[in-house]
Amino acid sequence: MKTYRTVLVSIMMLISLVLFGCTHEETGSKKPEKESKTQAKIPSDKELIAVINDNFKAFDEGNVDKYMETIHTQSPLYEQSKKLFEEISKAYKLKTEISNVEVMEKSEKEAKVKFIQKTIKIEGPAFQNNEITGYHVLRPENGKWKIYNTIMTKTVFLDENGNPLETDVQDGKNQIEKMDLKFDDRKWVLDYFNSANGEYIWEFVLEGESVENWTELYTIHRLEKMNSTVGLKTWLEAYKQSLTKATNGHITFHTFESADQEEIYEFIVKDAKVQDDQHEVARLFAQGDDLYLVRYTKLGDAMPDKTRDEWIQRLKQFKAQK
Repeated sequence: MKTYRTVLVSIMMLISLVLFGCTHEETGSKKPEKESKTQAKIPSDKELIAVINDNFKAFDEGNVDKYMETIHTQSPLYEQSKKLFEEISKAYKLKTEISNVEVMEKSEKEAKVKFIQKTIKIEGPAFQNNEITGYHVLRPENGKWKIYNTIMTKTVFLDENGNPLETDVQDGKNQIEKMDLKFDDRKWVLDYFNSANGEYIWEFVLEGESVENWTELYTIHRLEKMNSTVGLKTWLEAYKQSLTKATNGHITFHTFESADQEEIYEFIVKDAKVQDDQHEVARLFAQGDDLYLVRYTKLGDAMPDKTRDEWIQRLKQFKAQK
């Protein structure tokens, strides 16, 4: 089952995407660009790995010009990556480590280089430390190899010391008792809870299902100080971009209600190569310095309007404190 459950847990994924360049799953409709000015040839492993190291070094130094020199200008997310790089460089101080860089395959038109990257926050607003495993897709442009896409295959959340996080569902249940949640008449159970670096996530599934095998999912995110440091509108725009980057199929957004401190929207994914078809309705709202995001997600075909509207009403009734 391939969904956005892990990929889109929080804005930290967006930051991770920027660290890796223009993260965008490859599709069958896109073919490698033709080498326009210089005859393409199979690159050496050393040449390809040098591109990855240059990309990493430029990000670490906060050098946007050098960073963008490693990104293919024909990448569909070239301009967005530049903007996000600049915003993140201003907001965060991060410690990053890259390892296990190895060429997987290569030809005259395309190469794939795998990596593992660990990211730990030193300073800045809410951020989930993480370790990402994935691979870069490189293509030649005017005689130089550059990063066209980046595919993430595994994400591990880390604590402040860089160790994998362990979940404590009971702690999550204790905190949930202070909230006011609205479900339908079926039995929903809290199957996953996690918290680190000012970010909290609760995931509910139907009885008999789990977060690893579900058909419907109800999720609550709390992002400490994200409203006071980033702002609701800026966070939401970045979040939508991360959704788009993570999708290799057709994704549509629709906003139902929009205000300075609240946004209610939906997105529908269809015909994706990696993710299942799914329909999600969500409510993002500010409470003091914090942001809350409550989401209902259904796999498969889009919900009938009546079902969708009923879930929107439930999300609108959610209260962070009773």
